[in-house]
Amino acid sequence: MDSLKIMRVCRKNTGRLRFLLLAAIVLFSGCSRGLKTRRFLYFGTFIDISLPVRADEKIFGLLEDEIKRCDNLLNVKNGVTAELNKKSFIKNAELAALIKRVKYAHSETGGLFDPTVEPVLKVTGFSPVSEKFGRAAPPEIMKKALSEVGFDKIKTKNDIITLNGALLNFGGCGKGYLLEKLAKTLLDNGINNALINAGGDILAIGKHLKKPWRIGVRSPGKKSFTYIIAVTDEAVATSGDYENFFIDSGKKYSHIVNPSTGQSSEKRQVTVICKEPLVADIYATVFMLMATDKALHKADALGMGVMIYAPGEEIASNKIFRDYLIR
Repeated sequence: MDSLKIMRVCRKNTGRLRFLLLAAIVLFSGCSRGLKTRRFLYFGTFIDISLPVRADEKIFGLLEDEIKRCDNLLNVKNGVTAELNKKSFIKNAELAALIKRVKYAHSETGGLFDPTVEPVLKVTGFSPVSEKFGRAAPPEIMKKALSEVGFDKIKTKNDIITLNGALLNFGGCGKGYLLEKLAKTLLDNGINNALINAGGDILAIGKHLKKPWRIGVRSPGKKSFTYIIAVTDEAVATSGDYENFFIDSGKKYSHIVNPSTGQSSEKRQVTVICKEPLVADIYATVFMLMATDKALHKADALGMGVMIYAPGEEIASNKIFRDYLIR
């Protein structure tokens, strides 16, 4: 069966082109009948939006406007977040509200989700503003970077955000936030059935041809589909160590790092299914860093599906995830 393959864009950094890889999640072409799809390039990745073929073409313009707006808000290189990191304070109601939401996630995950991890990402080459890529940070530089991490430093009052020495990077939740905003734009304009793929973070709104959306999930490094899931009004987010990485002295370093230790995740891939795109995006990252048994227990407690590829090709999933499987 052919598929609409969603390619991940890899960022250039000081002349290096990062590995270009297929995203773990794809939309089956069997679902493409009766749809029209437009592709946009923002957030450092492709964003594919599929709407019913009769949808007004102007809707795509509204969606692109919203994508641009969110990209500007969260862009750590030249957007509002970049300005905040430079000035250490700013007044922005939307960003302040997002910080409050992710601060709750930071608490709920024991600090594994921490947007103030930016100093660590900078010294390891995984930030858009990094000057070097492909070399592990020396211990003394990593120690200094870790000392600058801490969500408790950030204060919000009357929509004023003060960093107090911290730096923000919303890479671990930005696409989930974008999906929320795009869903609102669609629903506000009477579109109740749509599918959005933002670089592997997917939101399935309503149904297609009166049936759930069918999504194929690839195993890390595999060309064929390992699983097919059927989803309606669900977000499906995948994180993996193959997305953005380098190898130094025989050791693999990925962009998913523990904000307390600076160590890269040892898991290969995590896929999360839940109702809220922002939550799915956050926990796809968190479960990459959490022990597998704890991740499964946490997913059960939160009512979300999860599938985990651990080192050594071990695969673990909970019943909630398995209930979505159709193959």
